[in-house]
Amino acid sequence: MNTQELPTTQRWFAIECNNVAWDLASQTKRSTDEDLQMFDAAHASAYHWSEVGEAINHARADMLLAHVHSLLGEGSNALFYGKRALEFCQNNQCDDMDLPFALSEVAFAHFVMKHPSEHLNYYEEAVESGKKIEDQIDHQIFLSEFTRIPIPAPI
Repeated sequence: MNTQELPTTQRWFAIECNNVAWDLASQTKRSTDEDLQMFDAAHASAYHWSEVGEAINHARADMLLAHVHSLLGEGSNALFYGKRALEFCQNNQCDDMDLPFALSEVAFAHFVMKHPSEHLNYYEEAVESGKKIEDQIDHQIFLSEFTRIPIPAPI
C-alpha cells in the first residue's frame, strides 16, 4: 500500500470497526469473546478516526467508547470518554443528535458507577436535548439507542 492509499484505508477501517462495535453493543446478550471483540473494535475505530477523522469523528468515537465501557461495567473509563464527548458537543457546532447522545452516555456511565443523582440529571438532560432533534430518522436512531440506557430510579 502506498502512502496515498493509507487515509482511505484508515477511514474504511474506522467505519467498519465502528459498525462492528455498535452491532455487538446492540445485542442483548454477548459472549465473553463478543465483549472482547466489541471492545477491540471500538478502540480500533477510535484509533483510525484519530488518524484521519475530523474532530466530530473523534467525539463520536468517544461516545462509542463510553457506551462500550459502560456495557462492560467500566464506569470510570466510560465517564472519561463520555465527558470528553460531551465537552466537545457543548463547545463546538455539532449535529443536533450529538449532544443528546453524549448526555445519554454520561448518564449511562453514572448508572454503572452507582451515582443515582448524576444518572438522573444527565438522563433528564438527554431526554430534553433529544426532543430538539429535527430529522425524524435521526430522532428514531437516538430513541432506539436511548431506550438501552437504564431508566433512573426515583430519588
